[in-house]
Amino acid sequence: MSAPSTARPQLALPDWAVREGGLLVIWLLLLLFVVYPLVMLSQRAVFDDGGLSLGAFGATLKSPSNLRALRNSLELAALVGSAGTAIGFVFAFTVERVRLAEPVRWLIDRATFLPLISPPFTTSIAIVFSFGPRGLITY
Repeated sequence: MSAPSTARPQLALPDWAVREGGLLVIWLLLLLFVVYPLVMLSQRAVFDDGGLSLGAFGATLKSPSNLRALRNSLELAALVGSAGTAIGFVFAFTVERVRLAEPVRWLIDRATFLPLISPPFTTSIAIVFSFGPRGLITY
């Protein structure tokens, strides 16, 4: 005859609750660190002294250095988008159509997910928007 167990049963959350909770946290963080700063920036760009004004846009578009920065940003975006699409196609085609060893497939799979889980630029922008001189938390 065995002794009765004195250990308490562990309460485990169902998988769907963990997944939904994680998604809720991600959406809240997205709203807090991306959407809210963009809305505040847009509001400051459109409203001046309590009234609707597009003067800030006009001043920005008249500056040669701002126009050069806009052109450079658009060129960079086009190049990055094209190169990313081409590289992604090569990775996807290679993994699906070429018989690779399992470790190589695993390595390609992990390498393609690295930019999704460690975007330093996005993290640094979120920190500046939160803790900068006029940040969400410090202002």
